[in-house]
Amino acid sequence: MLITPDTVDFAPWQHLCNGIVLGIGSICTFVFFAYVYAKSGSMWVTSLVHAVFNNGSRSLAYFVTIDSQLSANLGLTITMITVVAFLYFRHEFNVIEKFLSEDPDIA
Repeated sequence: MLITPDTVDFAPWQHLCNGIVLGIGSICTFVFFAYVYAKSGSMWVTSLVHAVFNNGSRSLAYFVTIDSQLSANLGLTITMITVVAFLYFRHEFNVIEKFLSEDPDIA
């Protein structure tokens, strides 16, 4: 079952903030999945990581009640910013540069 908040009562600034938060979170999530794909070279591994992230996020709902969609999106965005920052400071993104410099597989 999908439950979505009633967005009719949202003020324009809440829509703007939510859009900005979702944009930043989406970019960080994309960067993380690109890293996983470059590191593993397998779309299956990337799909498995995506499923694990989704299930982990859903599992949090059993322990925490969040009434605000903006707060939920902000929590996920902060998590992904933390993951990307951790990988960045460990210089793990060199994997992506190496992956992109390889000859393309035309199989």
